[in-house]
Amino acid sequence: MAKTKIQTGQIRIAGLTAAGIYERDIVKLEEGYNQVNGVEVHEINNSGQAYYRLGLKDDSGEIVSLVHVDSFKSSNAVPPNEKAKCIKIRAKNQTIKAVVELPAANGANDLVIDFAIHLEKVENPETC
Repeated sequence: MAKTKIQTGQIRIAGLTAAGIYERDIVKLEEGYNQVNGVEVHEINNSGQAYYRLGLKDDSGEIVSLVHVDSFKSSNAVPPNEKAKCIKIRAKNQTIKAVVELPAANGANDLVIDFAIHLEKVENPETC
């Protein structure tokens, strides 16, 4: 049976930050796991943004292009074991980064997003 783990990280973009594109490290993936199987996104505070776009990168480049944040989120009606967006990449010693495009300046509060990265140790890592 494969060894699995969920590793978490958070990004924060300060209140009153101007519109633009911002890149932040989410997490350095733990050694001992060689594949990412999925990513969950949980918005803690949207800082008054009507919407924003979110993308993901690893050390070798873009994983997910900038897309509306809703494409990452799932409703509470979705069972917990199905909430992760299916993304398969090699995980060994990677740093996962978020790219956030703000269409307007943040409100007074910080934009805060939690991430849950689903990791697995498998014999033959897959990529999409």
